Amino acid sequence: MEQGTDISDVSVVICTRNNKKTIRQAVQRIINEKPGEIIVVDGNSTDGTREILKKMPVRLLTDPGKGLALARQTALDAAAGRYILFAGDDNILPGGGIAKLKSYMLARGWAGGAFQTRVYGSSKSYWAYCADWRFRTRVWEGERKVVGTPYMFETEILKQAGYDEACTDCDDSDIAERISVITGRKYGYTNLKCLEIGKTGLRETIKRFLIYGRSDAQYWKKYAPGWGISRKMQSLLHPLRDELIESMKKVTPKSLRLYVFPYFLFITVIRYLGWVWECVRQTADIRQNGRHAQH
Repeated sequence: MEQGTDISDVSVVICTRNNKKTIRQAVQRIINEKPGEIIVVDGNSTDGTREILKKMPVRLLTDPGKGLALARQTALDAAAGRYILFAGDDNILPGGGIAKLKSYMLARGWAGGAFQTRVYGSSKSYWAYCADWRFRTRVWEGERKVVGTPYMFETEILKQAGYDEACTDCDDSDIAERISVITGRKYGYTNLKCLEIGKTGLRETIKRFLIYGRSDAQYWKKYAPGWGISRKMQSLLHPLRDELIESMKKVTPKSLRLYVFPYFLFITVIRYLGWVWECVRQTADIRQNGRHAQH
């Protein structure tokens, strides 16, 4: 057998909450790959997602629905495989993709590797088309400091790093800070692609980028106190630079940029709104906790 193609030592994890529309298809694709174990962490779904999962050959765990960081840590604590692959409940992995991902990592000595995501049915709507372009402008083969799901790491590295429950939405960026300290080995995006299904409409787009904005605020709260002015400015400008300026530069041909510009401007604004919204919530929590302490 070619080095890395045996995936009996891979634990595949999907964290989900109220996503009955795509969970069956996402999980079934992984079942077809026959990894060592499949763990699904359900955040107390109320839409029938859990009932679907009970009928599938997976190890079903429960978390209180307090964010991805806690859900992933719940799975990480339970995982038995030497490698762990975190996939989304809307990701459709390619046939043989898990083995190919592991082979890619081993061939390069990487500590982890991620699939490049593309949007299924990207030609069916403006939102799907532009969402696909966003992935294309941000995700390509090469080393990275932060990768998004679906990604695979050596389980021991992630267990040493651990997910911070307080980072409910910035879990990927936060754990990357500790991975870089734990191991000097590289990781990044591979040449493998997977599909994302079912989350490209207007409502889903707003929800996604509000979450990304909350992620920015949570990351800022945890790390900004130790930063200088330059690093703080870099963080504040990150959504504008990454979602709009740099993305637009990578859209080709240039004649297409005017068509997709409203989308990239829209998601940038929504992301900043999510950041402000989370800051307001954090401030309210601090005041409320202060009043409780006085009593």
